[in-house]
Amino acid sequence: MAIHGLHFRTNDAITFGPAAGTLVSSAPDAHVSLVPSLPPGSVSVNVTDVLGRMSTTGPIFTVLDNTPQITHISPTALPAGAELIIDGSGFRAPYTFTIGGQTARIVTLSFNRAVVRVPALAPGSYELRVVNGSQTAASGGTLTVTQSGLMISSAYPICARANGGSVLHLLGGGFASGAAVTIGGTPAANVTVIDASHIDVALPPLAPGWATIVVRNTTAESTTATNAVAVYSPLDPDGCPVGPRQRSVRP
Repeated sequence: MAIHGLHFRTNDAITFGPAAGTLVSSAPDAHVSLVPSLPPGSVSVNVTDVLGRMSTTGPIFTVLDNTPQITHISPTALPAGAELIIDGSGFRAPYTFTIGGQTARIVTLSFNRAVVRVPALAPGSYELRVVNGSQTAASGGTLTVTQSGLMISSAYPICARANGGSVLHLLGGGFASGAAVTIGGTPAANVTVIDASHIDVALPPLAPGWATIVVRNTTAESTTATNAVAVYSPLDPDGCPVGPRQRSVRP
């Protein structure tokens, strides 16, 4: 939400009624804030400085009823540990996702889409739900967890230089001879399928930032690992934005 005014400061606090907003960006004449989780109704919007002085009381802001809804999931059958794409609306904190009653780790979250990792579940059919604490906010139908299938469980090293050339190890399952790999949308070179659970690739030149990995078998079946590699410029004095995670790699 954009809040317009005068003499705003970067350390101002934004509140929506009794709840604090999260300041996303700031300028002398405008703040952009995330709206906190609030019940439907009208609240005042306030901007307060570090001394506790209320700089302005904004207009009455109406919070709409925004119960989460799941409209589509993809794929509908996948192994434990694979990524599941959930489309719908109303996705936000403090809502989480459960599959068969187990919490699914959120990889990315936006208002209309969530990407989660399927938890460790035995093969079978399970209900997908959006929950708030112990309360179910929405149901997304049935998801089938398979015994095996194509999936990327991890990539190592997690940090890579933008100029490329280094070897990236992909671990997972269902990798087949002839599989193609893209990293950040760029095809990887020297793709070597060691076995069904291990691929080695040469990293292509990439733009700095988080890169998503896609493995596609010759059958056109594909799987994704979202934001799996942190790419950094060799000229960046801060280096990699995250510390590499030590992980054993199968020979």
